[in-house]
This record gives sequence, C-alpha cells and structure tokens, in this order.
Amino acid sequence: MFVAEEDSSLSRFEQDIRSVQSRLKSYLFASVGNRSDADDILQETNLVLWRKRSDFQDGTSFWAWSQRVAFFQLMAFRKRRSQNRLILDDDVVHLMAAEAPDTLSHEKEPQEKRLRSCLAALPERQRHLVEGHYFERKSLKTLAKNFATTVPAVGQALYRARHSLQLCLQKKNSTPSS
Repeated sequence: MFVAEEDSSLSRFEQDIRSVQSRLKSYLFASVGNRSDADDILQETNLVLWRKRSDFQDGTSFWAWSQRVAFFQLMAFRKRRSQNRLILDDDVVHLMAAEAPDTLSHEKEPQEKRLRSCLAALPERQRHLVEGHYFERKSLKTLAKNFATTVPAVGQALYRARHSLQLCLQKKNSTPSS
C-alpha cells in the first residue's frame, strides 16, 4: 500500500513539473533573453526540483515554489557568467523577473514578441551592439574595435540600450494588447 501511495505522489509531482515547464521557460527567457541559456537554467531548475521534491508542501502553489527555485538557479547562472559580462545587469534582471509572473501566459511567444519588438525599436547602432554583445557574445573590446570607438563608449551605449529595453518592456507589459 505504501508503494502505491508513493507512486501516486510521484506521478502527481511529475505532472506538476510538466505543467509548469512552458511558464518556467518563458520566465527564464524573459530574464536572460537567450533561449539556449533559458533551456540550460530550466534543466538545472528541473534537477533541483526533483532533488528537493520532498520539500514541496502539498496544498501550496507548485508554480510559486518552482518559480522560486528557478529564480535561485537564474541567480547562480548569472553569478557563474558574471565574469564574462555577457548578461543584462542585475537591475534589469530583477525587474524582468518581478514583472514576468504577472505578464506571462502559458505561451512564451507574447513575451518573446515584446522583447523582439523592443529590440527592433532601438536605434540601429544600439541594436547592433546589443546583438553583438549578448547574442554573438562579442567582448566590449571587440565591439569597440568594430565600431571604431572606445570600450567605455561601448559600455555606456550598452547601458543606454538596456535602459531603453527596460522601459520598452515595462510599457509593453503594462499594455494588455501589446
């Protein structure tokens, strides 16, 4: 009888994990802006959820618990990657992480479309810098050379681009039909 009860709770846990996958992936993608990184963090999150399944309390929100685990995995990922400076600054990630649960549907496309729309709205130079640094993983030094400018100028331009993206996403997330 104990085995059947354990199998039942295990199957319920598996169902719970499956039910939050697309929301977690959307949440993580909105936080890191890179599908591959979001997939990696989601995989790590799933491993932690599985290892800590006995910590989940029945009757509480599985989504809230799994999102909290995902947040900590996101922060661990950011810490590991911080030396490369290939990710958005902490303020942007915290803002996006705070905003994401309220604005995400069960599909990832709406948030991804908003992010792509905001990227497209950036001035061409800023868009190329963001794409070069965050998607193509080019260093500030390489970008400075490519754009015939200084490393501090590239850093400042990326700061301004991130700020513009942050404002754009806030605006789009507060507009229901965006």
